[in-house]
Amino acid sequence: MIEHPPRSAAMVYFAENFPDFLLNFEYTKEHPWLSDIARVDLAWHQSYHAADAAPLIPDQLAMIPANKLAHTKLLMHPSVKLIQSPFPIFKIWDVNHTEQETEDKIDLESGGESLCCFRPENDVMVRQLDTASFTFLQQLQNGHTLAQVMLLASEENPNFEMDICLARCLTDGIFQNINKETL
Repeated sequence: MIEHPPRSAAMVYFAENFPDFLLNFEYTKEHPWLSDIARVDLAWHQSYHAADAAPLIPDQLAMIPANKLAHTKLLMHPSVKLIQSPFPIFKIWDVNHTEQETEDKIDLESGGESLCCFRPENDVMVRQLDTASFTFLQQLQNGHTLAQVMLLASEENPNFEMDICLARCLTDGIFQNINKETL
């Protein structure tokens, strides 16, 4: 608290530096995955408390002329938080946040995972993403056009199917609007 005082009176901001604290705290620094789990929890809470916004509906995207679609920029819903880790953070987080019982041990060496936290309506959702879908969303969040993000996601996975990813994102309410300046 003394090194990282809250920047706001809102409780949701009190834990902003907690993941970094865990990474450097002498009793937890030998377990670096704890920091990433704290990032997921923080993202969940930030998504929950994010501003409300109507999700983009597919008809809005369908109205874009074909010759302008590649240059279109999609705006993320305010609740969208993306997290990437070298650890299986979704497996760890899911086991600890659902009522499922498991006897299986989680192999911390099984590889990294990418997640998206979002709340287009009332409930926060946590979705596991493949690396190309993560790149797709991350680059859209960074303000790139659909053509640019398609290229970057295809570099991650040459078999990336943007239409399927885009449809899933529209169904989930990941986007808020279309950047009108790009039309």
